[in-house]
Amino acid sequence: DAIMTLEPSERAIMGGGLINGPMPTTRNLVKNGDFQTGLDDWTTYGEQTDPEQPLGEIGIVTNEGREVIQLSREGTNHSEIGIHQDISYDVRDFDSVELHLAVRIIEESIAGFGGCGYLGSECPIIVRLEYRDVQGSDRTWQHGFYIGEPASDWLTHDWAEQVQQGNWQSYDSGNLMEELADAPPALLRRLTIYASGHSFDVMATEVEILAQE
Repeated sequence: DAIMTLEPSERAIMGGGLINGPMPTTRNLVKNGDFQTGLDDWTTYGEQTDPEQPLGEIGIVTNEGREVIQLSREGTNHSEIGIHQDISYDVRDFDSVELHLAVRIIEESIAGFGGCGYLGSECPIIVRLEYRDVQGSDRTWQHGFYIGEPASDWLTHDWAEQVQQGNWQSYDSGNLMEELADAPPALLRRLTIYASGHSFDVMATEVEILAQE
């Protein structure tokens, strides 16, 4: 019989009398999160309230020596453009699930303000994870980024944070299995990265969902 000694941070897959390993216990559930093969494994989408206004543009560009997704639009009234990837991964056996990405907001304007709009939902860049919890209910976790100040009567949600204009910002969610412990994820369904608002120019890369047993 095949025998393999594993360190605590390693795992192996057995089958057909063979052992494949050692492999790290942490695995990245996102494909092409560094956009090295363009938009392979991603689906683009867009929607808006005023059909007379431009929808916006989605593309892969090179920025500071790496490939990034760029979402841009100059217009008025609401628009949302983005990309999503179906994850479809059962994470019930994982102790840790953490999302990582890097974002850059070059500019944004919603009626002359920053922030995330009147309802606090139009951040210039938002990452959203759709999942099914252990009770079988479909849920959503999200985190947004913005620059500038919102109008005084606009809502600001605790899932959105202000970042410096023009700079790359690295973001780590922390362990979502702990944050969402009241209804832990069982199945990660879809990851979406999108821009929402009126005028925006944003970038993202290094997109990872790191799951560890």
